Order: sequence, then structure tokens, then C-alpha cells
Amino acid sequence: MVAVATVAWAQPKAEEIDLDDIVPVIKGMMAPGEKNEFETTAQYQGRLKATIDSEKKFFFALPGGLAYNADTQMMWAFPQFKRMSFYHREPLPDLLSVLGAEVKTVTRGEQRASGLYRYVDEFGIIISDEAVDLVPDVMLSRSLSDKSPGYSFPMTIEEAKELKPWLRIVMAGSIKDPGLGQWTEPRAGYMTQKSVHYAQFDLKEILVADLRNGAVLARFPGRTPVPVEPVVETGKKKRKR
Repeated sequence: MVAVATVAWAQPKAEEIDLDDIVPVIKGMMAPGEKNEFETTAQYQGRLKATIDSEKKFFFALPGGLAYNADTQMMWAFPQFKRMSFYHREPLPDLLSVLGAEVKTVTRGEQRASGLYRYVDEFGIIISDEAVDLVPDVMLSRSLSDKSPGYSFPMTIEEAKELKPWLRIVMAGSIKDPGLGQWTEPRAGYMTQKSVHYAQFDLKEILVADLRNGAVLARFPGRTPVPVEPVVETGKKKRKR
């Protein structure tokens, strides 16, 4: 199958998001120091923004989310992506101490920890699912959504057999909206707040690429709107406009 482009990988890893490129960017947000009392929030945000190169592209390969349909000979990609945020890790609590969340899975290594959380309200209604990755200096939080659109592209059965183990959904975009916020965590029976630097990921494109060499086999716009047919209320029944 002919590649439409290539992307450079820092250190390709088969089953995890590589955060090596983003760590120095988020650590660099600490350079301006803390906001002082004679500085407006807008002024401080401006100093933070100056540490970010908003034109630089980053590529994050996500594990999973690919399925092949042999009848139609189409490969489908389901990013389950809603929002991605980065936080400077130092002032954050331990991965298992995230408040208001049910821990679904957690894996740990010497230099990395990953987990999947489900946040629910007091009535048991699901607020969001979050995938969290921690390295020594940075925390990445991804809000997952099963309502994200699927993307498809043609691929023969022979190609799918060979390539699928190596294919990854890749989120391509830049870093934007750095800021300083508050993180609440438990400490010896009481709640305490710490300042935390954060930034958002601005999704530009969704790619499907070969993890081995960065060959891009398909690309889609990052914010494809999901068409929703409007519904109007008419008494007990609903009718489509």
C-alpha cells in the first residue's frame, strides 16, 4: 500500500504513547516562574504562552482502535478522542490518588505509570472516561469518547493481515492555551490545593501510520463534525424537522 506521507517517531514503542518530545515543552512552561501579585492573569498567561511554539507539530500514536472489515475491504479507525491535556507532573498526587474516579486499570513501571479512570457523579451517572499517563515530569490526560466518528479507508485483505499489527492511530497537532490552575488532593484527612501548569493539545489531523517507519497510510481532518439530524418536541412524540 502506498504511503501518503511520513512522520518522524522519537522512540517508537508498540503499546504506549511516547511522551519524550513533549516533556521538555511542558517543563519549559516552568521558566516564567510563579505569577506575582502585581501581575494580571492575562499578563502571566502571555508569559506562559511565550514558552510554547504553537507552530510545532507533535505526533502521538495511540494503541488500539483499529478494526478491519473483510467484506468491504475497509480498515476502520476509531480514535475515541475528545480532549487531551498535559500537566507538569511534580505537584500532582500519586496516580492512584486521583479524586472522584473509579480506577479501572493501572500499570506501573520504573519510569512510567498508566491508568484508566471513570468519573461518575453522585447519582452514578458517568461524567467521563480518562486515560492517564505519567512520566517523571509530565502527566497526559486523555478524555475518551465512544461517540467519536469512525474513519475508514480501503485496504486489501492481504495488506490488512500484514500491516494491522503495526498500524497505529496517530493524533497530529500542536500545543496551545498554556495556563496555571489548581489541583485538589487529599492530605492526611483534609483537602489541599496546589498550583499546576497545564496546556491543551490542538488536534489538527488524525493519521493512520505504520509504527515501524512512520509511513502514513491515511489522513483525516482533526475535527470532522458528526452530522446530527435536528429533532423537535411535539407533545409526547418527536418528529424530525
